[in-house]
Amino acid sequence: MMDLYSKKLRIAALAGMLLTGVDAARAAGITGFFVRKGQLYTQDSASAPTATEAKFIAQVNGPSSAGTDLSTPAEIFQIVPLDEAAGDGYIFHIEGTAAENDSLLPPGNYVFRFADSTQAPLNFVAGPFPTPVPQVSNFAATQAVDPASNFTLNFTPFTGAGANDLWELQVTDSNGDNAFFKSGTTGTSVSIPANTLAQGEIYNASLRFVHNVASNTSDVPGVTGTAGYYNETQFSILTGEGNGGGGGNPTLVASNPTNGQTDVARNSTVMFIFSTAMAPQQSIVWTGADASKFSYAWGFGGQFLTATYSGGFNASTTIGWSLLGGPTGFKDLQGNPLTPAQGSFTTGTSGGGGSTGGGTGNDPCLIGTNTAPAGSSGSVFKMLQFVQTSNSAPVPAPEIPASAFATYNPTNQTVNSVHVTGPNGIDLTLEKIPFSSLFFASQDFASAAALDATFPAGNYTITASPAGSGVLAVQAASAMPVPTIQNLTQLQSLDPTKAFVLNFSPFTGASGQFDSIQIQINADGSDRHFYAPDFCLPRTLPVTATSVTIPANTFQAGDKLKGHISFNKFAVNTNAIPNTILSAGATATTSFDFTTGGGTGSDVRWNAPQFDAATGNVTFTAQVPAGKTLVIQKSTDLKAWIQVGTAAPVGGLSTYVANAKTGDKYAFFRALVQ
Repeated sequence: MMDLYSKKLRIAALAGMLLTGVDAARAAGITGFFVRKGQLYTQDSASAPTATEAKFIAQVNGPSSAGTDLSTPAEIFQIVPLDEAAGDGYIFHIEGTAAENDSLLPPGNYVFRFADSTQAPLNFVAGPFPTPVPQVSNFAATQAVDPASNFTLNFTPFTGAGANDLWELQVTDSNGDNAFFKSGTTGTSVSIPANTLAQGEIYNASLRFVHNVASNTSDVPGVTGTAGYYNETQFSILTGEGNGGGGGNPTLVASNPTNGQTDVARNSTVMFIFSTAMAPQQSIVWTGADASKFSYAWGFGGQFLTATYSGGFNASTTIGWSLLGGPTGFKDLQGNPLTPAQGSFTTGTSGGGGSTGGGTGNDPCLIGTNTAPAGSSGSVFKMLQFVQTSNSAPVPAPEIPASAFATYNPTNQTVNSVHVTGPNGIDLTLEKIPFSSLFFASQDFASAAALDATFPAGNYTITASPAGSGVLAVQAASAMPVPTIQNLTQLQSLDPTKAFVLNFSPFTGASGQFDSIQIQINADGSDRHFYAPDFCLPRTLPVTATSVTIPANTFQAGDKLKGHISFNKFAVNTNAIPNTILSAGATATTSFDFTTGGGTGSDVRWNAPQFDAATGNVTFTAQVPAGKTLVIQKSTDLKAWIQVGTAAPVGGLSTYVANAKTGDKYAFFRALVQ
């Protein structure tokens, strides 16, 4: 009972933050409206899509659709304003599991109420989801589309389609703008005309099978409204090399062999270098080679991935690769998906390579790192995450302040099981990731102290049976110094036309051969970035450094920037298991956001509201830009709002406690930043 009440309060708070549109509108301007319950899937290879989350969505389309709201049979969402922009219309949506959506928004009568008082009901009866789950049949082709030619997307047939059912394909660009849309009732393919898509872009695509259970053709003349269930498979369409990054997402810094390189040795390994440490998982679409013959090894703290091809590549063959992001693809240790990238190289006729290829090559991004990590790899790491909004000390990240993970990736080894043992009787079994050779385990903690209590400092043994075992020393996470930008306030007033010296706290205790400092700043929506160290310049950053210079014109005025600084302590054991690199250590990362020309970014980051059933208190917490105040307002009908309190940032976080036991049937909250 407490969990359900808590969930209702959280959803009510979310609903309360959706502000009602007030522009005048008439139903005559409506071109369509619908309510749907859907199950979302992700496809990032030729394999079957995997389920992610469920969704409820109500949408009205048309240039005069502002001011629409929806009445529902739900206990909480009795009247919901549709005010979030969606193309030429407005939407309301929530995400969760299918069971949660059914509980919060049950079957019944859903009524659209337009600004001119026209009402259009839909009897949203319980019904099945369509079958099967849509799947792209020529997935590899979607990762290398020539936009100058017509492109045909093939998909599995909608075998369970009824008379009122349909499929939809929607393609949007990186800004969320619609690039292509088409629907149909039959068929297993759709053609995207030449020059519809741009060269060198990454598009988000959604393929839906929709089963409609109700319709309304009478209340808005000439317009059909529907209610239905849908399955949606999301995937990417690539029309060119996508190595640019932004918005804090990790990017591919370099590849070896380089993109377009020719006469590459047939026995070459393929190396990918990323802008930051990555989670030990990968999703690569290969062409010109058998994907099952590749084995993978992560190295250099998760920034290097080496792909080794068993038996050597075929001679005089173009090998293409596409690195995919998404839930099951590449992502960094914070869970941010990789900006997808693609490229290719052509092999020579010999194993040793010709005049331009093979080996480590002469890629300037590989200066100082020309020896590729080889063989198998295993690791045990602790990770701390912090957030900094001013020159004050960083605070623990509200979502995942501390975590631990262990990995083992066998290459040319037969490994049946992997265990990590350590102090206090620790015996951790690593799970094998399906469809890969990787063994993995992880756990999140509320603090460094809680992390150390479960995984204390001491010697840890990685045992990969029957390959062997090795011992590594792991330090206490609480002993890691917290990286702090000492002139963040000044950085937030950065004049991008001038060089800026970024000052940061010293990495005390750094002494190991593999200890490092890493700094990364990315401009949202562009490929402008600053990395230190940067293998492509080269730019070094010794562990004794307490400052680094950001060159003039690295960024532009008005850029929204996301950055982080990491202190990394690594230990390596290469002698315990033949052909295997074992590593262990701890990482402390501090993230910060700001906009060039002054002030932190305007976005407010909300944490999940916390409900205390004993007191009836709901605690709202948000990261608010420095110098700003969080203003909390309350409504019982989503029409009249009154201010109930303010909350100034303390250590970068604003917290407000509201009491739900006020006698009101419903309580909605929204926040403003002033």
